[in-house]
Amino acid sequence: MSSILLLVFLFSAFCACLHESHGIQLDVVFPRDKATYKPVYPFPIVFAFHNLSRIATKDVQLIWRLVGLDPPPSPGIQDFGRRLLDHSLLSYPDELLILNSTREILNSTTGTFNLNYLFEIDYDCFDNITRPEYNRTYGRGGTVQFKLSHDGDIPDILSAGPYAQPLLSIGYEGDSTNSTGGVCHSIFEKPVQANALKIDEALASCVSSAMMATVSCTAGSWPNNLTDLPSHYPYECPSKSEINMSVGRDTVGVMSIVVLAATLGFLRVLL
Repeated sequence: MSSILLLVFLFSAFCACLHESHGIQLDVVFPRDKATYKPVYPFPIVFAFHNLSRIATKDVQLIWRLVGLDPPPSPGIQDFGRRLLDHSLLSYPDELLILNSTREILNSTTGTFNLNYLFEIDYDCFDNITRPEYNRTYGRGGTVQFKLSHDGDIPDILSAGPYAQPLLSIGYEGDSTNSTGGVCHSIFEKPVQANALKIDEALASCVSSAMMATVSCTAGSWPNNLTDLPSHYPYECPSKSEINMSVGRDTVGVMSIVVLAATLGFLRVLL
């Protein structure tokens, strides 16, 4: 009898593992931790979210900050971006790609950089406060460190693969309402899922188009035509006759000069 009960227990545990849901995960596509890159302009900063559809659209934001460490003139060089995800969506897609770029690389062609990131979920779970502006924030973050060198690798998105690098994962098990009407999320840390986002030609093409659009170029491709820093700003685009190709820009939004924080939300089938 005890053997039968043991088998039932093991079978139940096995089934539970099979059906265990993955957390809301943040990956970095580029740059990769501990990598050394040749300085190019524009320099991409690309994140990816997974399983975002599990949480309300009003709750999530991503903050990143690029900080130069050494040697001079890197110290003091900073860039940043903040993305409060689109509240107009009825729900987030399961997979969301966040495209950014920085031109601060123009000011430092060598050195070590920290890319600090912070993933935040806001909610109003307080026992004695009913004012909605007093929100509680659950945040998790970390640092990706990389180097720039003239002898470094050309920052090709495909060479960073075959999968994006997982950073963190947050478990979410629904909401409850407290005595004052505040919404309380059931949130906790979870192990990251390896190989969640495959880096393929479609993703690389998307980043390439966004980088060329950052410098208002409709011809050429990144990084093929941007392997050297321009001698002056703005960048001079290659002509179509020189490149013999054209990159569409219909999927790329309006981009600022200093910080590109264009968010492309597209659903991709994980291979």
